[in-house]
Amino acid sequence: MRWFLPGPVPLSVLDWFGSLGPGLAAPAPRTDRYLLLPGRDDLGIKLREGRLEIKGRTAELGIHRLGSRAIGEVETWCKWSLASEEVPEALRVLDANPALGVPVHKDRALRMLEGCQVEVTALEAPFGVWWTLGLEALTGPEPALAPLVSVGEHVLGDFPDRLGERDSRSYPGWLVAHTP
Repeated sequence: MRWFLPGPVPLSVLDWFGSLGPGLAAPAPRTDRYLLLPGRDDLGIKLREGRLEIKGRTAELGIHRLGSRAIGEVETWCKWSLASEEVPEALRVLDANPALGVPVHKDRALRMLEGCQVEVTALEAPFGVWWTLGLEALTGPEPALAPLVSVGEHVLGDFPDRLGERDSRSYPGWLVAHTP
């Protein structure tokens, strides 16, 4: 599950996130370049740190409410990652044609709770400053809806704001909604 909201990450959200306990080592800020795929919210292709990553949605598990503070879409995704030496022509074309991609700068903070990753990320894109909150069940090939809902209800029980269905989407869905 993921929500995108405009503006910088609110201080109340940072305080809430800090209250979840010690985090994982903070990943270094990075800029990913997403290939624009108009109308496709089910497929994401990006350049990330010299690799080509492809994520495809494998299932839509519906809208789920997490306690009284959050409601959003649950989806499952499959990811393929290829090193630059495996796809040199694709990387060369994307690097030579900046208009094909949307740069998104990310500054992430992560927590692991009961097999789920909780993430707050500050985003900078050509269409503005945003932030995202993500909940991801890190399991095998089977969808892990029950642990995701359980952890989400617990973690978001004292979230400082409401997370609505209209803000719940994937990275490809967010890009489609905000790029021509």
